[in-house]
Amino acid sequence: MDTRRKIALFLHRIRHWEYWPVWIVYLPCILAYPYFALRARSSMFFTVANPGIENSGAFLTSKHEIYKQFNEEHIPKTLLVNEKSRIEDYTQFIAHNELNYPLIAKPDYGLRGLGISMIRTEKQLSNLQSEINQDYILQEFIDYKNEIGVFLIRQPRGEFKITSIVERQFIEVIGDGIKSIKEHILNVPRYAMQFDNLIDQEDIVIDRIPKVGEIIDFDKIGNHSKGTIFKDGNYLISDKLTQVMNEVLTDFNGFNYGRLDIKYKSTEELLKGNHLKIIELNGVFSEPAHIYNPGNSIFAAWKDLLIHFKELVAVSKRSLNQGHIPLSFSGGLRKLKEHFQMTARMVEQFE
Repeated sequence: MDTRRKIALFLHRIRHWEYWPVWIVYLPCILAYPYFALRARSSMFFTVANPGIENSGAFLTSKHEIYKQFNEEHIPKTLLVNEKSRIEDYTQFIAHNELNYPLIAKPDYGLRGLGISMIRTEKQLSNLQSEINQDYILQEFIDYKNEIGVFLIRQPRGEFKITSIVERQFIEVIGDGIKSIKEHILNVPRYAMQFDNLIDQEDIVIDRIPKVGEIIDFDKIGNHSKGTIFKDGNYLISDKLTQVMNEVLTDFNGFNYGRLDIKYKSTEELLKGNHLKIIELNGVFSEPAHIYNPGNSIFAAWKDLLIHFKELVAVSKRSLNQGHIPLSFSGGLRKLKEHFQMTARMVEQFE
């Protein structure tokens, strides 16, 4: 990538707040934190918001332990592996569940999409095993075309309320018969920033010129860090969808605040509770990700984040009143340090 294009991408990041450092995006919540901590009478009040999830999902929470609390029909087929696993464990898992490639691999203690990869061949599966240095999840890839993130907050009477929905639009190139795939990528700033990741996809010939109207799909991994566009999906909020979400979470004890990331075939089927799969559940550090809708102002985002932060305080206070004990200040700082240390290691490994 030439210097002029790099400068253009740098300026694009400056002009679009969704790429700004996390501490700027969350500045109002950071400034309000001492006040809310005093009101809750606990510096780590948020660590009891979801008693059924370790540390409420705030620090290094195991995805596999969360999956175990869902009805199996609602989650992808999943295998927990580590550096001691054998390649036979992978092949048996694939054969037993009658799975085909591609598969998804991701760290069990995931952080903002770091380390997630698509496994398309046996060779890539073997390479994964040689690179593992922590607990990993190998998972069925759900090829439904739609993906949303549904933010849910349990109300005082026990039912859930949907407060945010984000729609995820995956990276794709539509051919014009003139430009190569590479040129299409570099012409879209959001895609250009993912250029190194996109050209690593083995089934994409980067210099090929696609036909007019031909759609080139890239890995459908719904993370902002992977170039996915987050769009405001709040128009999908309805009594029917709220009922479906409450039914999906019937057997999940101790979840009160967070976001479900869901893939589904169609809106009609989703509203019936059919053909949907929960890709992840994110706890208290999850976001009402509709705020990243292109064109949304940082001020509107700050407003929504503060609204959700106040809700988090209310949920946490209910858990405190029920006798749940939060982490101590020193314990929370220790977990936070571990969180940042692992984040740094993963950034070094994967970026």
